[in-house]
Amino acid sequence: MLTLIIQSGPGFAEPEIFEEDTILKDKAYYPQGIEITNQAKVINEGALKVSASTAEYDAINVSNASTLTLKGEEDKSIQITVKDGIAGLSASDKDTKIHADKIHITGIDFDYGIMATEKAQININNSIIIGEDSNFSGFYASKPGTNIVSNKIDITTTKENSYGVKVIDGVNVDINNGTITGKEKKFIGLLAKGKNTTLAINNIDINVNDEKSIAVKAEKGAKVIFKGSNTITGKGDNIYGVWASGHGTNFEMDEMTITMNAEKGSGVRSPAGVRVSRGATGIIHEGSTITGTGNNFDGLWAKGAHSNLTASQLTINIHGDDSGGVTVQSGALISIDKNSSVTTTGALSHALRLFPNSTLKINDSHMETIKTDSAIVYGEPPDTEEKRESVLQIKGGSLKAGGDLILSKGGTIAVVLNNVITSPPGSGYALNVVDNGEINLEVKQTKLYGNILADNVSKASVSLSNESELNGWFKATNLSVDPTSTWSVTGHSILEQLKNEGNIVFTSHNNTFNTITTNDYRGNNGKIIFNTRLGGDDSPTDKLIINNNSKATTFVKVHNVGGKGAKTEEGIKIIEIKGKESEGRFIQDGRIVAGAYDYYLKKGSQSGRDETSWYLVSSRPEVPNNSLSTAPPSARAAPAPPAAPPVISGTLRPESLSYAHNLHASNTMFQMTLHERLGEIQYTQPRASERLAPAMWIRAVGGHHTASMSDTHAQSHRYVMMLGGEIAQWSSDGLNRYHVGFMGGYGRDQNTAHHDDNGLYSQGKVRGYSAGVYATWYQSDDDASRFYVDTWALYHWFDNAVTGKELPTESYKSRGLSASVESGYPFKVAEVISRSGIPHSFWVQPTAQLTWMDVKPQDHTETNGTLVTGRSGHLQIRLGLRAHLLGHSPQDEGKNREFEPFIEANWIHNLKHVAIRMNDSTHEIQGNRHIAEFKTGVEAKINEYLYLWGHVAHQIGKKSYRDTRGVLGVKYHF
Repeated sequence: MLTLIIQSGPGFAEPEIFEEDTILKDKAYYPQGIEITNQAKVINEGALKVSASTAEYDAINVSNASTLTLKGEEDKSIQITVKDGIAGLSASDKDTKIHADKIHITGIDFDYGIMATEKAQININNSIIIGEDSNFSGFYASKPGTNIVSNKIDITTTKENSYGVKVIDGVNVDINNGTITGKEKKFIGLLAKGKNTTLAINNIDINVNDEKSIAVKAEKGAKVIFKGSNTITGKGDNIYGVWASGHGTNFEMDEMTITMNAEKGSGVRSPAGVRVSRGATGIIHEGSTITGTGNNFDGLWAKGAHSNLTASQLTINIHGDDSGGVTVQSGALISIDKNSSVTTTGALSHALRLFPNSTLKINDSHMETIKTDSAIVYGEPPDTEEKRESVLQIKGGSLKAGGDLILSKGGTIAVVLNNVITSPPGSGYALNVVDNGEINLEVKQTKLYGNILADNVSKASVSLSNESELNGWFKATNLSVDPTSTWSVTGHSILEQLKNEGNIVFTSHNNTFNTITTNDYRGNNGKIIFNTRLGGDDSPTDKLIINNNSKATTFVKVHNVGGKGAKTEEGIKIIEIKGKESEGRFIQDGRIVAGAYDYYLKKGSQSGRDETSWYLVSSRPEVPNNSLSTAPPSARAAPAPPAAPPVISGTLRPESLSYAHNLHASNTMFQMTLHERLGEIQYTQPRASERLAPAMWIRAVGGHHTASMSDTHAQSHRYVMMLGGEIAQWSSDGLNRYHVGFMGGYGRDQNTAHHDDNGLYSQGKVRGYSAGVYATWYQSDDDASRFYVDTWALYHWFDNAVTGKELPTESYKSRGLSASVESGYPFKVAEVISRSGIPHSFWVQPTAQLTWMDVKPQDHTETNGTLVTGRSGHLQIRLGLRAHLLGHSPQDEGKNREFEPFIEANWIHNLKHVAIRMNDSTHEIQGNRHIAEFKTGVEAKINEYLYLWGHVAHQIGKKSYRDTRGVLGVKYHF
């Protein structure tokens, strides 16, 4: 180790001068200092002590192209001690060089540890410099062409107003792998000053420990380059990590770690505070971190025209109160990108602060504040009455605010949010403008949560574009929604102008309804979606109030929120226009339904007392007007202003008939008589046959049905397949006969209901299964004229669906039981013998049947809130007469083959109409209380094993009630 001990004072001689090449002997001691000149080359041989004690001299001074080489070792130290001197080690003049390794410079009352000037070159490694005086500089270099290179240097200052390294006037200094520490206030760790001055820093730790200190300062055109991994640690009031000031001044850094426990300080400030020189620039490359733990601290601060600070992949964590993550001011520009993050945790600590006339650009980065009084963006008020706009552009990344997302207290900012992920702000405000502030916010491809508020002396205008969405209420100046964007309204809103080319959606929370009030409204083919509890005139509803005028075209969609539906008198006012003239046109978009009613958008009240506002009425206009359209908005041409047409009585939704028809089908599709199930009852196997032959049967049914309800008519098609077989038969007295069997089936029915006037329609679907048993008692085993009683019971389960035009599909289940008891008595009325000698008999059979139908749908609530229930427990009575001819052709003589053509007529009476209930109104299928039925067909015994039957039937009721079906059956005895 080489220690330079510099002592000066009265009584000491002048330094020793070397003008020739010299080797300094081991353990040499020069108490008066050394001066090397005249191109001399001096090296040390061993340990060396040099001291200086006069203010006029350096401990070692090298000049005039001379060279000094000092190399210390562990056991051969080189010590330089200074008291009241100028410098411990000094070099001046071109081609003057100092090479020093393992030296120790210490002292008091001296100016510089190492000084280089006038193009001199110093290379120093593995050394220690300690200064115990104010205004001390560990390194000092000046004048163009001067150069200092160091490696593994520790510099410590113990007094105020001192510098670790001070370089000025165009010099180049490289400092590698060292530590610079200032223990008192007003310390500057590294100072680079002047045009063409370059200070390169590599793997340096800088420590500041008292107030008004700066770790690194560049000014007046100097350049500082940070390479490798550097750290800055500081504590105290008004301390700064890096400060660049002045036109042409710039710095670059990467992998810098700045940790400041500071009050009223900054991490990187370009320029700093009120001592700013405009035009400095700074670049922070990937991998740097700034942490502040004191109050009134800023992570980044740029101020002044042409000042520019760029940061990539930078992490800023601010933990104090009244602080800022990034602050930009007075014409400066800060750009942050590449996955940077800014987080503040203290009170009143905003992530981004903008003073007037400044610009801030954020790309693909995350901004977050924790406290509820801390905003992501804060607009500072101007210092003068003149307003100057700042610009904030955020593209990509995310914002998470503990307080407001954007807050302006007097500031004027143009903000652009482009493809940004935002979270609901902790305060509830996405934009809060007070104290004569003004914000113009462009939202692009961003979903923005929170409310928009401007006080009475402030302005806030918002535009939504490129598939953006605002979710909150709006009490500010202007709002514009482009064709791809949406405003979801969560509360009462008041604004000056509203331009809607996209979607305005009222959101319903806890059965509350909201109002938008605007002075002027322009539609431009936009859409408004209202929520209304649809009922009578007094129904609560969302509302649009236009104080002055409306223009262009708007499509209106209405969602029912718990309304049960009712007939209106004047109508439900949803758009109130107070201006005397209104050019705006509002067109119904899709159906508006509640309960069993369709509602329609109509200009003017029913009575005509209000001709400018728009109402929902449950009576359809007699002639379609421009307020009703079922085409999508993109396909609609702008209509002419509609006149207020007369209206007719209200009509029901076609879905009511589809629901009722589904109920009717599920109760009737598996109905049957004994003949429909088994064919001719005379063909049952007699008890006396030699063996009990098991039999299986199958029957298929296809049918077409029409029905009506009010002004709605429906038709349907159905298909049923059933199979069964007997499992037991016996006699109780040797004469009668009992048969028991099982059966099951699958069926489906699809209906379409059309309204007669408005062109609306719905489709209903039923499909499901049934399973059950049947039992039959025959009075006689052998006699064809025998009384019978037939019973059956089936359990059914169905899937149902109803789809209305422009309405979502409503799906529900139905379950239930049906059962029947039937009785009849066939008797022969005549018999004839054909010319072939074959007998043919004529029969008549009166029948009676009671059928209990108890298939009930589950209570179902539609998407629009309508509760749909079905009436269950229907009893049907059928009385009829059947006539048939029994015989066979001569060709079938002796083949045990018989044919039975028949005709049948029935009267069917339903004790109840098939009915459904939609909220508070009940609606029945019409015309099915009394039904006439006619059948014709043929039943055949092909042989003793195979039996076939088939028929067609037609039912006629009132009011278009019709049903036609065909049945085919086959039975086989094994």
